[in-house]
Amino acid sequence: MALRDDIAGYELAATSLGEAAETYRLTARGRPTRYLKIAKELEREYARLQWAAGRLPAPRVLAFASEAGRAYLLLDELPGTPVELATELAVAERVAHLAETMRSLHGSPITECPFDMRIRERLLDAEANVRTGEVDESDFDADRAGRSATSILEELRAWPPFQEDLVLTHGDFTPANILVQPTGMLDLGRLGVADRHQDIALALRHLEGDFGPAWREPFVRAYGIADIDKSKLAFFRLLDELF
Repeated sequence: MALRDDIAGYELAATSLGEAAETYRLTARGRPTRYLKIAKELEREYARLQWAAGRLPAPRVLAFASEAGRAYLLLDELPGTPVELATELAVAERVAHLAETMRSLHGSPITECPFDMRIRERLLDAEANVRTGEVDESDFDADRAGRSATSILEELRAWPPFQEDLVLTHGDFTPANILVQPTGMLDLGRLGVADRHQDIALALRHLEGDFGPAWREPFVRAYGIADIDKSKLAFFRLLDELF
């Protein structure tokens, strides 16, 4: 395995952090905890984490390697707890933290960000996923159960065009990927410049599913936007099915 020297002496335990990659928590007495991610492709996340260093509260890259069709990314452990697991906090506190973290991220300057995640680029990635059979059709949301990835892609292509309100987005902004006490961000493989509703759509889907639809208004109020575009919410939730 690549990175043999970097993980020597550590015990590996598989962990589930809501991501597509295999993820292992590495522990050893007297040594800092690390995380090892393994997947077919991690170059995008590696590049984004390198760029995010010093700009965002994201894991530090300790090592990266790619060989024999597998990529390996070794990260340090961020302090904090994923919002979805921070059950000692009231729901109102967790919702407010998510909204405030998103507002801060979206307020970051985008002029220096080299990662284009606008609709045109995302659709190209979605087409590639459909073409190579990477889409898990059994994992679609309930209202799209039984549909094919191809039909989802066709619906996205036919969507009426809209003007993108560009900000720096996480790309997979969910309670599993945002830490609290202190703030942190995991899974930055889709970080880049995109419409703000990319993040809002996924955050609200999880909040409403976990805590109920009544939490939409408190989130939107804490985030600080006057109006949510429901058509954009629907588009980005549909797009997410292909990733």
